[in-house]
Amino acid sequence: MTKKIFIFSFIVFLFLSFVYRVKASDFDKALSDYKASVDIYQKADNDYQLARSQYLSSQTLASQQKAQQATYAFLKARDDVISTYLSMLRQKITDTKGIGDNDKNGFYGRIDSDVSFYIDHRDKIPSAGSLTDLFSDSDKARDHYNKITLPLIYRILATLPDGTVQVFLGRITDIIGRISTKTSEIKKDKDTQTIERWIIETQNRVDRAKDKESSILTDLPKIETVKDPFSSYNSFLGSYDETIQYLKEANIYLKEIVKNIMTN
Repeated sequence: MTKKIFIFSFIVFLFLSFVYRVKASDFDKALSDYKASVDIYQKADNDYQLARSQYLSSQTLASQQKAQQATYAFLKARDDVISTYLSMLRQKITDTKGIGDNDKNGFYGRIDSDVSFYIDHRDKIPSAGSLTDLFSDSDKARDHYNKITLPLIYRILATLPDGTVQVFLGRITDIIGRISTKTSEIKKDKDTQTIERWIIETQNRVDRAKDKESSILTDLPKIETVKDPFSSYNSFLGSYDETIQYLKEANIYLKEIVKNIMTN
């Protein structure tokens, strides 16, 4: 039992890294299922580590059997925790406004396929007749996780913030349009040069936000192929923050414009 089994330990961290809630509902159920699977996984991991240590120390048939049982439980729990995490991500996508239907449907298809893989893998584990068989099953899941699941997870996590950007951008664009219309209506009765100049400044901030977002969306697919997706993910979050900052500045300008219109 000297061969190291892949430990799915980073998943709790990834969950904590995208805690921006949209609404309660089905997401709460998905979150609850995920938390429950994490508890089961952590217990199975502890049991596995203990059984492994005992087997390596004694090398008896009894300890080998216990190690096999603990390994089986661990692998099953690992498949379940990955599946429930993916299902939680799926619900998060559903609840996130601003993500296009094509993108959502694309993610749904990939998630459903991935969940099916882990369910199928989990259901085949009992047929393993030895520790060697269990290690082989573990390798299959590990390879699939590294090549398919992990890139998908990071792609989704790096895409979700764009929903916030899209919603914010849509609202600001709508307000700018209404203010521009109102400015045209009052232009014949009052001097609107200051307002028009401020509208241009506001639109400049919006345009810079759009340019930043466009750059993000162009680079997003690369997160699935880089060697360090976590670093890329953090870089994307920084770019999203810059985009949101431009929109916040535009929003402040809009408040000034509205105040000017109302008081003059």
